[in-house]
Amino acid sequence: MASEFIRQTRMEKIIKINGVDVKFRADASTPRMYRVMFSRDAFRDMSDLMECYSKSGRLPENGLETLENIAYCMAKQADPEVPEIMGWLAQFGMMDIYRHMMEIIELWGFNMKTSSTPKKKRGRRRAR
Repeated sequence: MASEFIRQTRMEKIIKINGVDVKFRADASTPRMYRVMFSRDAFRDMSDLMECYSKSGRLPENGLETLENIAYCMAKQADPEVPEIMGWLAQFGMMDIYRHMMEIIELWGFNMKTSSTPKKKRGRRRAR
C-alpha cells in the first residue's frame, strides 16, 4: 500500500494512514516529550530500532511498540488534541504504522540534522 504524501515542512509532515490524514511533528522537544510519556530514551530506542532493521530488515522484538510510541509522540506534538495512545492507535489497522515506518523515521532523521555548518578552527596553535 503506497502512502499518499500530502505535505512536509522542515519539522512537520502529514501522512495518510488508513484513510486518515495524520500530522507529525519532530523538533528539539521530541526526545524530552518521549521520555516524559514513556520513561525511555528516544535516541537509544530509535538507534536500536534502526540498527536492527538495517542489519536484518526486521524490527527488534519491541520494535513495533517503539515505532508506535515515537509516531504517537510526534502526532501528539503536532496536534495536542490527539487522544491517549490506545485511542489513537485504534483508528489504524494492525500494521498501518509499520507500513509508514520509513516516512516517520525520515522525519525523525530530518530533525536530527543540523542547519548550521561548523566553523573551521582558525590557525591558532597552543604554545608548548
